[in-house]
Amino acid sequence: MNTDMVVLGSLAHVSLDQPMPKPTATGGDPMEALRQVWAASDGSLECGVWECTPGTFSARRDGYDELCLILSGTVKVTQASGESAMLGPGDLLVTPAG
Repeated sequence: MNTDMVVLGSLAHVSLDQPMPKPTATGGDPMEALRQVWAASDGSLECGVWECTPGTFSARRDGYDELCLILSGTVKVTQASGESAMLGPGDLLVTPAG
């Protein structure tokens, strides 16, 4: 595995791929766009920037954990239990696999 440090700099204004309909949408018409900015050579880890327009959708993480740092905007995250939280710039969300 490559152990060299990678400095990505500011990701707040990275150019994203073309927005596409969110496939797991459950309400509204959310569109998502992303850009992978780094991946480990063994495929064990990747880093990217993602954005989504307003709407609701499911977000199950089968087989991988996800760490999400909110750069801009706000999001309401609701767990299966019904517990919810509002997140905004600077907040960190971790979703374990499953």
